[in-house]
Amino acid sequence: MTLECLENGTPFDVQVEMVTGTGRLIWVRSLGQAVRDGKGNMVRMQGALQDVTARVQAEQEVQAHLQTLQRAAEAAQAITQHRSLDAMMQEVADQARTIVGAHQAIISLTQNSGWAQSITALSLSDKYAAFRHLMEPPDGSGIYAVVCETNRPQRLTQAELEVHPRWRGFGTYADKHPAMRGWLAVPLTGRDGTNIGVLQLSDKLEGEFTQQDEYIATELAELTQIAIDNVKLLAQVQELNTGLEEKIAVRTRELARQEALFRALAEQAPHPIWTIDPRGGATFISRAWYQLFGGKPPDWQGQGWMDLIHPDDVAGLNDSWLTHRKTRTPYTGTRRLRARDGSYRIMSYSVSPVLNDRDRVMFWVGIDVDITEIKAIETALRMSNSELEAFSYSVSHDLRSPLNTIDGFSRLLFKELGASQGARTQHYLTRIQSSVSQMGQLIEGLLSLAHVTRLELRYQPVDLSAISREVLDSLRIHAPARDVNAVVASGLAAHGDMRLLRSVMENLIGNAWKFSERREHTQIEVGWSAGQAAFFVRDNGAGFDMAYAAKLFGTFERLHGITEFAGTGIGLATVSRVIARHGGRIWAAAAPDQGATFFFTLPVPS
Repeated sequence: MTLECLENGTPFDVQVEMVTGTGRLIWVRSLGQAVRDGKGNMVRMQGALQDVTARVQAEQEVQAHLQTLQRAAEAAQAITQHRSLDAMMQEVADQARTIVGAHQAIISLTQNSGWAQSITALSLSDKYAAFRHLMEPPDGSGIYAVVCETNRPQRLTQAELEVHPRWRGFGTYADKHPAMRGWLAVPLTGRDGTNIGVLQLSDKLEGEFTQQDEYIATELAELTQIAIDNVKLLAQVQELNTGLEEKIAVRTRELARQEALFRALAEQAPHPIWTIDPRGGATFISRAWYQLFGGKPPDWQGQGWMDLIHPDDVAGLNDSWLTHRKTRTPYTGTRRLRARDGSYRIMSYSVSPVLNDRDRVMFWVGIDVDITEIKAIETALRMSNSELEAFSYSVSHDLRSPLNTIDGFSRLLFKELGASQGARTQHYLTRIQSSVSQMGQLIEGLLSLAHVTRLELRYQPVDLSAISREVLDSLRIHAPARDVNAVVASGLAAHGDMRLLRSVMENLIGNAWKFSERREHTQIEVGWSAGQAAFFVRDNGAGFDMAYAAKLFGTFERLHGITEFAGTGIGLATVSRVIARHGGRIWAAAAPDQGATFFFTLPVPS
């Protein structure tokens, strides 16, 4: 691409992986174009590199999360289709190892009150192929017994595992077990809540076991408990003789209990879960759906849920439904649904059919995940990228080069004229160099804005009260004669990057100080608004017309002329960028000549 640009003048815009000088792998966006002279001849190539690692990683995380949900839905279908207890248990072990991403998974059932176990299913990667037939059953003295005793999950790193008082390294059976590296275990419980076994995983493919891994393993364990009941019930049904109506009635009651159990589990899920019949009518909707979209059962059941779909999404959803209803295959997608506050939420959904013994669809099971915030982040990233592109071009071509030329020639002229220059000439040269200095400050502001975007965040507790007092003390040193009454509330604490949050307070308090400088008595307040659930900086300065509030946080935007108040128009853009990177937001309330209040939200220490 670079050669094509040099040879043919073809511009390029590509995204590639690169290795930094420290050996870190990053994603970089590379842009380049040819620069031609007045005759159209190419004289050089100019370009820019932009670190887009955060955006790429965010996209990869979203995709990985959606893939995990899809694999979990497929695993649920595969597990519930088995009629043999052994086959079902093996399916669970294989699915758990695959979805979580580990080298080892084992399911064992409790044999007695001493927690001795019988190994029911074992799933090992090729790394441990030699141990597939050598495992000795647990005798009740291992660390796994902690899970059986408490009926609570356990998740340990290798270091935590080795110092745990119940860890014994397999004792005399160490040569018959694969080595463990980290440990995740969840209990299997019976209908009465007693322990019936444990699902264990070890040696994760990458990194340590996470909270999400624990959630997935717990869901699989709960599904296993249901599947165990179903397998046992099916075995009972197969033993029934014709005419044993009472046993059929028992089976019917058990199925109803299983449905109730499924509904109870679905009601506890953080994401909306639902079932629809073969015609698309909702037959079950979980509590999370009503929390997000409003109403109460039986609202939205039948075809009623379709009233929530954004009009522009109806046709596409209908096409997907008709296609997959014919093929009876799982599918995923996104759609916009109207939330209880009237706004539309972007939902990523996954749907799978549940088939009967004759391979016919009984119903469909689906789950929705709200990805509105993720989409908003992607939009913000795109806007940020556009601003950075404009910045890179301006600094590299339109600003830096001519500014350096002006500065150099003005200094040379000043030196050449020396003492012979008149007062008017000296005045002109001084104004030129002053303008160059102002432009230099503008460029530095742009560089600071770009730095804020690329800087890696280092989260820690931040005392905003202390920072605010330090900023005010510094401002008083430079203007000791001003009559300023500044009030800073105590205990203003946030969780974020100390360097960037200091720049936020410096900009906001600095603006309050600047725009109130014409007041005989200045009032500045830094505090917390319970009503807005936000921090704030308030002044009694010049204020502004709220009709122009949308321009406040844009680059180079100014609501007051440069002759009224000095500045570059970049400070609030920098503040907005820092707060957005911390997952917060900023807004203002003001009136002309009545001061202004800037509200902003930030993560707070737990």
